[in-house]
Amino acid sequence: MKSGDSFLGLTFEFSSTDKKELLEQITENYYRIFSQRPTISLSQSWSGSIDILKKSVADGIPVIIEYIFPIGLERVDFILVGSGRALLIEMKGWKKYEELNEYVVSTDLGMQPPPCYQAENYLSKFQNFHSAGKDMNFDSCVMMYHTTDGKDCQIFYSPEELSRKISPIRENPGNREDVEKIIEGHFVFSKPLIDFVKMNKDRLLESPSRALQGSGLGLSSDQSVAVGRVLLNLRKGESTVYLIRGTMGSGKTLVALTMLFTAVSQGFHALLGYRNNRLINTLRKSVDPRVRDLLQFYSTGFYGTGIGEPNFRDSFIKDGLDLVIYDEAQRMTKSVIELSMIRSPVSVYFFDEEQILLGDEQGTRDNFLQIARAHGKNVVEIELNGIYRVRDGRRYDIFLRSLLSGSPEKVSFDYDFRCYSDLSLLLKELEMHSKKGEKVALVASFTESEGRKVKVRIREPHIEWLMDPKTEYPAYWIDQVDVLKKCASVYGSQGFEADFVGVIWGKDLVWRNGWKIDPGAITDDVGGQNSLKRLSVTNTQMARELLVNRYRILLTRGIKGTFVYFEDNETMKYVESMTPGALIKDVTTG
Repeated sequence: MKSGDSFLGLTFEFSSTDKKELLEQITENYYRIFSQRPTISLSQSWSGSIDILKKSVADGIPVIIEYIFPIGLERVDFILVGSGRALLIEMKGWKKYEELNEYVVSTDLGMQPPPCYQAENYLSKFQNFHSAGKDMNFDSCVMMYHTTDGKDCQIFYSPEELSRKISPIRENPGNREDVEKIIEGHFVFSKPLIDFVKMNKDRLLESPSRALQGSGLGLSSDQSVAVGRVLLNLRKGESTVYLIRGTMGSGKTLVALTMLFTAVSQGFHALLGYRNNRLINTLRKSVDPRVRDLLQFYSTGFYGTGIGEPNFRDSFIKDGLDLVIYDEAQRMTKSVIELSMIRSPVSVYFFDEEQILLGDEQGTRDNFLQIARAHGKNVVEIELNGIYRVRDGRRYDIFLRSLLSGSPEKVSFDYDFRCYSDLSLLLKELEMHSKKGEKVALVASFTESEGRKVKVRIREPHIEWLMDPKTEYPAYWIDQVDVLKKCASVYGSQGFEADFVGVIWGKDLVWRNGWKIDPGAITDDVGGQNSLKRLSVTNTQMARELLVNRYRILLTRGIKGTFVYFEDNETMKYVESMTPGALIKDVTTG
């Protein structure tokens, strides 16, 4: 994210600058960055906050207004900059405030994350992950100017109280160099989620919210409210179905794990269900041994022992389940949805219809709603709006959607996206990052070989498919074993992430003045009649939609960057044409 896109306003004369001028600057930048006008309530919030801060801040103190984090949708209301220090201020104009649990509060604007959680979350990110954190002293506080009900952190209720807090900055205000350390600085991104879970397995059971906050993985506003609402239902014993929809990188797995750890730490009987055997085996090796048995398959196919299948283990049912969470629920069939909804009073389904992989996967909003209503269930729908996996995720997502829809629109984004016509050069780039201690991975389209009789995906250089879900996948994604000698298909990529990911774009989806499917290139026969290979012949429209889903998954595994090698030259030229020249790096031509 360019420095000019990291904030909505900046002034050294905050007190004397007319409020109308400040609001015009903020509104203009908001529209430029987000391509939409601010809502009336957001504009009113800005106006009220500016009025309060004007009573506390003197001219000469640099004020950064609405600082934007490079990942997700979070914004710090104000940052006051002193010499070698900065104060993050979270402003709240709520007229009503009631804390419901550690993740959610009740306000006159509905359920919101606790302001102290937000302020401390932002502070942790600056202290531990921003480049200015090594030589600037960051602090945070909350200003609540319509109520006095808050607690748990530094909360001020009047301009006079806030003014006293600001006095050290007023006595020694920052200069432009101090400001530039913040707005020109960068964040060192936190580790992939599985690495974090493995490193913090004990803390996640003791205090999940604190463990996340201190790691830079503190929940965003919509994530926090989602967890808080589910916990409220558990406490009240209310039977409810939660449908939580989020795009790739929106933090669904993070929120699902947080729900599980928090519910278990509070004495509830809870399970977290998956279909992906590669992901569940890797997670089981990462979590505390005490909760490994709480990660279960919701569908096993032939054996029928998943949570949503007839032969599910009696011991769990007899003990009584309070909560079952289903991640990647878009991969459910209708019959699995039916049984899963009666397993516990509170059921949570995380889903993204754009990640459906096979023709028989039916986890859509319409199907969830239809079955929930047939069971007489109360339904709560929640949207996770941010994109937290990749840097500048909102605009990178726009780029991918434009690319895969065949639209000619070019989108600028601040993310390391590269195209390669030489695979060996891509591998050298990944190797360089690996030697720096960064996690890398290689993923590929399901073409060239079917991965059972023939395990080789690339013959030169020699690259094989990952195979054993219990041993190879955990070793690959956790311990980085053979990361440049093996690759994962979409089934072994979904739910995983690394700092830098190399993508092998095959000949299954090629550009020929539009996206075309080549059935002869497809080797994926998983699912029989509903497999991609079969559908590419019997239902080309559905096969094309599934292929687009797959490439969106493959192209969103990298936290810091995605490097793409194309086996079809015409497709590479099209992707290059869609990417602004400053961001594309085809190292074969320099």
